[in-house]
Amino acid sequence: MRGVTVLLILSSFITGCGGYKNSSGKGAAAAPPLVTDWVPEKIEIRCAKDITCPPQVGLLIFVFPEVEGVHKIRKCTAFQTAAKQIMSNGHCDFSVEAQGYFITALTSPVGRQVRKVTRVIAKKFTPHRNAARPDLDSGRPDAATFELDAPVRQTPLALAALNDPPYEKLIGFVLNPAPNNNYVIDRVDCDVRRHEAFFPYNLGDNPDVLTVYNCATRKGNSGGPLFAPGSAKVQAIGQGSGDPSETQRRLNRPLRNFETHWSVKATNARCLDAPADVCKQVDESGHSSRFTELQRKASEERGGGELEFNEWAEILPTRR
Repeated sequence: MRGVTVLLILSSFITGCGGYKNSSGKGAAAAPPLVTDWVPEKIEIRCAKDITCPPQVGLLIFVFPEVEGVHKIRKCTAFQTAAKQIMSNGHCDFSVEAQGYFITALTSPVGRQVRKVTRVIAKKFTPHRNAARPDLDSGRPDAATFELDAPVRQTPLALAALNDPPYEKLIGFVLNPAPNNNYVIDRVDCDVRRHEAFFPYNLGDNPDVLTVYNCATRKGNSGGPLFAPGSAKVQAIGQGSGDPSETQRRLNRPLRNFETHWSVKATNARCLDAPADVCKQVDESGHSSRFTELQRKASEERGGGELEFNEWAEILPTRR
């Protein structure tokens, strides 16, 4: 791809139960920087110091057609699931409008590999019915599988199965910006627990969307894989982060210690191809439909009207 000037649009997306910020790099920066002589082959991705990164994790970036010498860009984290396949979030798919690329890290065994995205093989993404941008917002399972133009010759990642052991923590890997328009793979550590107001489930309930705590993601992190400690299988795919200030607004009480931390919303990989009656369907707000109805009735009885479960800011895949 010839060198061009690129307008970096950082995809900051907000997904999930009110205040979940998408990590795909979509969003309106007040004055996006200009990058000159940009080509995908120049991007350098490295593993952060003092951590071990899965070599299958890389950058998914979509470049829009040139307009007056400028290209818009959307970026997400992705991971390899077959020789010529990667996964990320469904809201990270801009293949109809833009050319996608998958780029591996310089620090991976195969080094920097640049592959074009040729098509979307499968996608689960439900537009949010009350969102300002319903084409970009989803609180449901948010995942897509993309096909590449050539194989990346390394062992792909596998998704967790329904009968795999439960877990209490998740470890995520995400792409963050580095100097000179490059990227670094960072690690996030999350706790898995019930929260009656926001995530009233046990893992044994098989919710199709998870909320995990004491961790956060940022712009460009959408689509990052989450692993259980000691397992090489992908348990979930990160969608966005939840702000504790939104938690306090909804609960209207002093927050408990763990509620003061950010949270991450993620698609449960175990449920991507499971029968519909096996996994619980979490609605756009992050609650079960029954839980949402009980909360609304309680609010009406207090004279407070309906609770606002679907307040989303502007936001900005499947199993092999």
